Amino acid sequence: MSDVLKKSVGDFLKITSSDSPVPGGGSAAALTGAMGAALVQMVGNLTTGKEKYRHVEEEINELIQRGSELMEKLQYLAREDMNHFETFMKVLKLPKNTAEEQIERKKQLQEALKSATNTPLNIASAGVEVLSLALQVAEKGTKNAISDAAVAAYLAEAAVKAALITADCNIPRIEDQEFINAANQQKERLTAEATDLRNKTVQIVCSRLG
Repeated sequence: MSDVLKKSVGDFLKITSSDSPVPGGGSAAALTGAMGAALVQMVGNLTTGKEKYRHVEEEINELIQRGSELMEKLQYLAREDMNHFETFMKVLKLPKNTAEEQIERKKQLQEALKSATNTPLNIASAGVEVLSLALQVAEKGTKNAISDAAVAAYLAEAAVKAALITADCNIPRIEDQEFINAANQQKERLTAEATDLRNKTVQIVCSRLG
């Protein structure tokens, strides 16, 4: 499969809207988070160089750098999500005529399901990091772009929750209870952190706008 992330936004949307199963929800979640990270950087870049914000310039530059890293990471995870789906589909087509083939197919299927679950969990984790950055630029960034910090927070929260619902599709088919318990605990933690960070960011933005 060609790298759809190298296509134009219009072409990407057209492919997503087609009957092709990839890119799907996980990739869309990752790119939503990447857009949030991009907006964090934009607020930061509009802040640096301004005399009024000189006292926080070093911190803002660090936020811009981390935002760039997360934007790249989320694009990587979008590709990884598509690759895991294709691997899963290949495993489903493995032969199951003999007992040995059935055992091997089941083993590979469980591995594929775990991989397809770990990726959205990683997307959600990265989304929470973006939310943390959005909160910080909301506190320290230029007031002229403060609403964009709130948009970044909303997008990152959406990325977290969208990624986690894709994980929910895989978890019921996984047989490793220890893996399931760990995944569910991580889901609960990430959901709570995302909601809390978004609330704090929006409150700060509204306060500074007021």
